[in-house]
Amino acid sequence: MKRIIPFALILGALAMAVALHLAKPKPTRAEITLASVAVQTQNIQAETVFLQVNSQGNVTPRTRTSLVSEVSGTVLEVSEKFVVGGKFSRGDILLEIDPTDYKVALQRSEALLKGAEAQLIFEKARSAQAKKEWEFTGRPLDEAPSLSLRIPFLAEAEANLAQAKAEVERARVKLNKTIIKAPYDGIVYRKNADIGQYVTVGIPLAETFAIDFVEVRLPLSEQDLSMMNDADFTDNLYGKDVILRGQVNGRNASWTASAERFERVIDEVNRSQYLVARVDDPYGSQASDNSGNPLYVGTFVTAEFKGRQLNNVFKLPRSGLIKGNRVGTVDDYKVALQRSEALLKGAEAQLIFEKARSAQAKKEWEFTGRPLDEAPSLSLRIPFLAEAEANLAQAKAEVERARVKLNKTIIKAPYDGIVYRKNADIGQYVTVGIPLAETFAIDFVEVRLPLSEQDLSMMNDADFTDNLYGKDVILRGQVNGRNASWTASAERFERVIDEVNRSQYLVARVDDPYGSQPSDKSGHPLYVGTFVTAEFKGRQLNNVFKLPRSGLIKGNRVGIVDANDQLRLLDVEIIHADDEFYYVTGLTGELAVVVSSLGTPVDGLKVQIKNNTYEEKKRGQ
Repeated sequence: MKRIIPFALILGALAMAVALHLAKPKPTRAEITLASVAVQTQNIQAETVFLQVNSQGNVTPRTRTSLVSEVSGTVLEVSEKFVVGGKFSRGDILLEIDPTDYKVALQRSEALLKGAEAQLIFEKARSAQAKKEWEFTGRPLDEAPSLSLRIPFLAEAEANLAQAKAEVERARVKLNKTIIKAPYDGIVYRKNADIGQYVTVGIPLAETFAIDFVEVRLPLSEQDLSMMNDADFTDNLYGKDVILRGQVNGRNASWTASAERFERVIDEVNRSQYLVARVDDPYGSQASDNSGNPLYVGTFVTAEFKGRQLNNVFKLPRSGLIKGNRVGTVDDYKVALQRSEALLKGAEAQLIFEKARSAQAKKEWEFTGRPLDEAPSLSLRIPFLAEAEANLAQAKAEVERARVKLNKTIIKAPYDGIVYRKNADIGQYVTVGIPLAETFAIDFVEVRLPLSEQDLSMMNDADFTDNLYGKDVILRGQVNGRNASWTASAERFERVIDEVNRSQYLVARVDDPYGSQPSDKSGHPLYVGTFVTAEFKGRQLNNVFKLPRSGLIKGNRVGIVDANDQLRLLDVEIIHADDEFYYVTGLTGELAVVVSSLGTPVDGLKVQIKNNTYEEKKRGQ
């Protein structure tokens, strides 16, 4: 009994505690009130907006020329306009070189011309007299030897006349070149010669630039290009207004330029394309600036022009964007040809002359009664005849050489392409070997793709043979600020390992990258200099398991959960790996692989699966 009393007291106390707990009144829930936050609001509504593209650049002349002397002599006179900053018009005489030597040369060649004309008149009279004398013999005129009729002498006189005329023309050209005239309306940028200075052929006299219009090269980034209309990348761009702003004479000014062209080449340094804008008559009285301010070469300007149109957009202040993208509501060879043709006529006349002399020598030998084959070659004038024939051949070669030189004064495009760099302009004197421009063909472009040893291991064996040719390579990049892709074709392996990055290079080709039918389905051109990424299909792996990187345990083992929820460690062979997965063999069937951290795994360890998909599948079984 004494043992029961304590237990009874405890049970009674517990019962009383429960009863009191159940009998207590429920607490009333107080209503929570949120404190209001003071905010500023702005009413916005959908509208049509034209994006404004901004850039900057320096004003450059359309034509910049280095004036070079084509004759030698002392500078006698210079124009008052021949000073740095001097403004001149086309045809103005800028400076004169001492013409004395060239005037004497012209007088000498004119005297030789008169002598050649007199000699021709003399030979024509002698030839006419020879014909009359032959007619007195009573024999037909066509039986007369050409030497008797003085035909070779007449031909020689005609050739000498042609040569004299060419020499006169050459001397006149040289004399004219002693006067240096302006090739266009322009301004003197740099002066290198003055009165009394002796100049030689090829010496730069001054540097000038044209002022009919100036250009501004405006770099545009991918972001700027993305803010332009698709039509701006075609011929529709020509003439589009571009507003330029800058300072001139210490005052703010603005000018209206017109878009001229896209250079269609991506700069490899700053990854920009260049839009060229033009301003006409920048130094004239009708300057583009409304207040009449000129636009000087070298001026730094900012530029802006209208971009693409956005419809039904909301114009939101920057402060209105909340973390991420949320808002709270309540983007000279003609003269040389004439000289060589005159020399050719002289060589032809000399050959006719030697043939006549040789024929005459044969007749004289026949009068001796001895056989012709016993005659010395000198008596028959055979060496002289051969020499005349050789001179004729040489003269013909000189004519052809002069003709080729003349034809080369016209530089023609060797292929369909684009001018990448311009090094010469109107009025500039160029010499043999001087680069005039740099161009590139646009029939197709190539992309060199570096492939590491790991990349090469992912390719088929057939890809290292001729079977590679024509395989599709997908290129992706940005053009005109828009994402684009192109289908290229594998062209070749360079088959040389780069000593720096230990890579081999695969060359892929894209045909007609600038044409009307570019590879990109949306019609985007593929500009030279564009940075692209590339991908193409590699080798096929059969019967492999795609294992997340976290599923590989120290070495080449994986953890598998069996039907009893126990861990089983299995060895696998890694066939390939990328950034996210291992591709392995050594497993069979469909397995549940542990991808979470195991610490120190033990085979047979009891595990608990927290993967809902696996548990549901297990319950379904």
